[in-house]
Amino acid sequence: MTITFSTHTISERIRDLAQRWSLYAANGRPNSSAVVEHLLRLGLERAERGEVAPPDPGWDNPPRDQQQAGEQWF
Repeated sequence: MTITFSTHTISERIRDLAQRWSLYAANGRPNSSAVVEHLLRLGLERAERGEVAPPDPGWDNPPRDQQQAGEQWF
């Protein structure tokens, strides 16, 4: 599975949180996957209980200029 984010700062924030929590992969790099899984589980459980509303339609439609700048949107 590959996950992409709408802005590069999200990846940086996840990596920074892994460092703050002292979560490191076997190669010594911050274990961003562990942070994502932990946070996703919390949100996923809340969503499954109906405590989180779905996103508004079109929330992930990027502005045209960002697509042209080479950013990826899925």
